Amino acid sequence: MPLKSQHLRLVEDPTDFHHTIWRSGQTLVVKPESVFPDCCVRCGKPAEGNTARKWLFWHTPILLPVALLSWPFYLLLALVMRRTMAIDLPMCQQHISLRRWVTIGGFTLLPTAALLALTALSNAIPLLFLGAMLTVICSAILIGWARNPVWAVRFEEDLAFLQNVHPSILELDTLPVWEEQDWSW
Repeated sequence: MPLKSQHLRLVEDPTDFHHTIWRSGQTLVVKPESVFPDCCVRCGKPAEGNTARKWLFWHTPILLPVALLSWPFYLLLALVMRRTMAIDLPMCQQHISLRRWVTIGGFTLLPTAALLALTALSNAIPLLFLGAMLTVICSAILIGWARNPVWAVRFEEDLAFLQNVHPSILELDTLPVWEEQDWSW
C-alpha cells in the first residue's frame, strides 16, 4: 500500500489539470487514473503529496434484500457482481496515521476474539463466546471506518461516483461540473 506518491503532470491550462475529476452536487465523479487536488479528502487540509491507495467496491442495491434472507448467499452474490476500481486518495499525514493505527487496532482485535472464543468453548462459558462475537463486530467496524474515508455510491463504465468527500474539494473552481445526470443522492 503506497502511502506517498508524487504526481507530475504538465498542462498548458490549469483548468485541464483535473480533467478526470468532476463534481456533481455532493458527489465526486472520478476515473481510475484520476489525479486529485492536493487536499485531504477527509479534512481539506494540504495533503503534501501523501496518498493512500483505496479500492472502491460497488454492487447494485437490488442485492440488499437478499442479505435479510441469507447472509452467506448475499456475500457470494455481492462478491460475484461487484465492480471495483483502485484510486490514490490524497490524505494529510494526520489522517494517514489515524487510518494506520485504527486498522492495526481493528486487526489486533481478531486474535483477541479467537482467544475469547477458545476460552469460551474450553470452559463452557457462553458469555465469553458472545464477547468474542462482539469483538469481531467491533473489529469489522473499526477496519471499515478507518479504511473507507470515501465510498462509491454508483459505478458507470469506468467512472465511480464518490460520497463523503470534504466540501472544500467539491467547491474548487478547477473541478468542472459533471454535465450528465446528477447522482448526488
